[in-house]
Amino acid sequence: MARAYSGVLGIIAMCLVIVCGLLTGLPTDEILSQGLVVFFIFSVIGFWIGNLAQKTVSESVENRF
Repeated sequence: MARAYSGVLGIIAMCLVIVCGLLTGLPTDEILSQGLVVFFIFSVIGFWIGNLAQKTVSESVENRF
């Protein structure tokens, strides 16, 4: 679950940076460098959220049994 959240949030963030960069007319190298930084930051955040969600679900299932 953590890897799925990580991938989804990273890709969404990078797509958003690319679209915003194209709309504002930034050079492509600047768009891609900003996109990579944002991709890694949001991937780490997504991994943390997914890990937390997996722990919560596992604890909930264990408590029911």
